[in-house]
Amino acid sequence: MDFRELCSKFGVSCFNYEQVISSERLSSIFDDYQAEFQKISSHLNDAINGLRSSLPDYFNAHVTGRFKDPEHLILKVIRDANEAYGKADLTRIKRLCEDDFRVLFKDILGLRVILLRKSRKPDALKSIIDSFPEFETIKAFYVEREGEPEWAKPFSEKFGDDRFKLCKRGNDAPYGGIHIILPASCLCHDLEGLSCEIQVRSYFEEAWGEVDHDLKYPFRMNDPFVLRQMSILNQISYTADELIDSVYQLRDRFLSDNQIIRAAVAGDGISADIAKLVKEKTGNDLPTEVVREIKKMINDALEGREYARNTKLL
Repeated sequence: MDFRELCSKFGVSCFNYEQVISSERLSSIFDDYQAEFQKISSHLNDAINGLRSSLPDYFNAHVTGRFKDPEHLILKVIRDANEAYGKADLTRIKRLCEDDFRVLFKDILGLRVILLRKSRKPDALKSIIDSFPEFETIKAFYVEREGEPEWAKPFSEKFGDDRFKLCKRGNDAPYGGIHIILPASCLCHDLEGLSCEIQVRSYFEEAWGEVDHDLKYPFRMNDPFVLRQMSILNQISYTADELIDSVYQLRDRFLSDNQIIRAAVAGDGISADIAKLVKEKTGNDLPTEVVREIKKMINDALEGREYARNTKLL
């Protein structure tokens, strides 16, 4: 493979990597992974199903994934080499020249758990690590202005800084995804020796991330105008997530209120309250059958509200 041509095709600089890693080494990584790719790519659905089985049905989670293709793996090696050269990172340079690609990269298999409600991400994380306690690390991102999330404390206390890391994101680019690294063999025995990165996101985070990834990788789009528009899109997606959670919280409160009212109506106490109120206002006693009819009307009203909600009229 002509690596200079590959770099040109995807707009990746090739000036520095040649100072770090030889073409022979790149060819060796490419050939090894291409042979491996033919074996592992057929097990993608097995890995997806293995992850999906760890999540309760009521999450309504969408699980998807991909294996990094050989060309993009080489481009990742080249980008890493460029960055290591720029930072004079001798440890990383040594690893790029010597380590097996299975050890170098933790996202050869990438899976996504996509949720409608962002507030369910901590619950999804708990389900995943309860099912796969062999996980290596967790990175939980949070927005600076919101401070460290309360839900993270039990995880941090249980697993420590080595396995659970909180990562702050600036207010101009809010992101609250959770990234989990675990052995791919946890999901499918035929993927022994590979690592998997699971990202838990909301639908809006996923949409923004796909656009951002398409613009930045492997082309590294750094045009200020594009970056500004991406920042605006990021803020919109973050706000949409907040709105979705608020709508569901209102729905949950509505259902809770209905249950409280229904329980009160079912008891005898409300009959006495109605009769007492009528006596105070009119000076007359209220017949028992009238109280019973009022209770029935309240129940019918509640049924009507639930029917409207279930048929999407409310």
